Amino acid sequence: MSRFVSSNVHRLPRIHQRKLMLMPTSHSSPNFYVNVTSYYRAPEVILGMGYSENVDIWSVGCIFAEMVLERILFPGYDHIDQWTKITEELGTPGPEFMNRLEYAVRNYVMSRPKNEPRSFTELFPDDRFPPPSTVSYFNSFFF
Repeated sequence: MSRFVSSNVHRLPRIHQRKLMLMPTSHSSPNFYVNVTSYYRAPEVILGMGYSENVDIWSVGCIFAEMVLERILFPGYDHIDQWTKITEELGTPGPEFMNRLEYAVRNYVMSRPKNEPRSFTELFPDDRFPPPSTVSYFNSFFF
């Protein structure tokens, strides 16, 4: 696990709350580019919907999932494949999400195969988590 952490955690996008990542303003360059490791890109970034704090939360969730599963949760090789991987696991988004998309993007997304979400236990099988007795045992060392 420590090899994973040392090789991948440095890729975490910087969060808004700490003001470590400058976001574009009306006075900034029109060539601004948001750099997020592709495996951790939120649907909003993939589909060109903009960037908010939710994008950072998505990225952290992907990293936690990778640490638990010891594999990349959404291993897409480009933005289209990334979107496909996300919808294969989490299902096709509902109308509320779709209505926020630009017309052309919405038409493309709606033309894709519809997927049902996998359950939490399918995504994260019980054998990936230590038994409660193990957690209690380790807690006794720290608290």
